[in-house]
Order: sequence, then structure tokens, then C-alpha cells
Amino acid sequence: MTSGRALWFVAFHRRDGRLWLRDRWRRFALEPGMTAELTDVAGPRRRLTILSDGEAVWSCVYWPSLWNILIKPEHDFTAADLEDFDLGLLVSNLLRELGRDDSGSA
Repeated sequence: MTSGRALWFVAFHRRDGRLWLRDRWRRFALEPGMTAELTDVAGPRRRLTILSDGEAVWSCVYWPSLWNILIKPEHDFTAADLEDFDLGLLVSNLLRELGRDDSGSA
């Protein structure tokens, strides 16, 4: 398993209709059947772990956006989703719905 030091060393991009993850010199496609776990770490930090067949293949600890830390969903008056400000949450949601198109609809 590869563990990234921080989320800012990571790039997610779409190529050939697939979502890819690049962490420094490693690159792999997020395939059907892969899942993501989000767990809380000390303070507001989170760990994003990508699993394939139940085995962790990549992990990274990151700070979610201050928006998600400070603003509670019931007080949010914008049309933004929480995943708009939390890349780990976005990746987790995309792995649950790999067929989701670019507009964000299922």
C-alpha cells in the first residue's frame, strides 16, 4: 500500500472515461469494485483510503476545507454540496457511483 503524505501531492483526473489517481510517480485507474473509506483522524483531519477487494491500495491524511469544518449543512444557504469543498468526499462518492457523469447527476 502507498500512503501519501498529504492530499496536495495527489491529482485526480479523468482520461478515457475513467477516473485516475496520481501520487508523485504512481498512477492508477479507479476501477469498478474499488471503494473508499473516509475516517476521522486527530482534530479535523481525515484519512482517505482506497481499497480494492478489501485490501488498502492507497491512503492519504488530509485537511478538509474550512467550509466543511465551520458550516453545518443545516445552516448552508448555497446550492453547494459538501463534496464541492472536500476532495476526499468527492472521490469516495465517485467510487460509489463510477457511472456518474461530469454534471454530478447519477
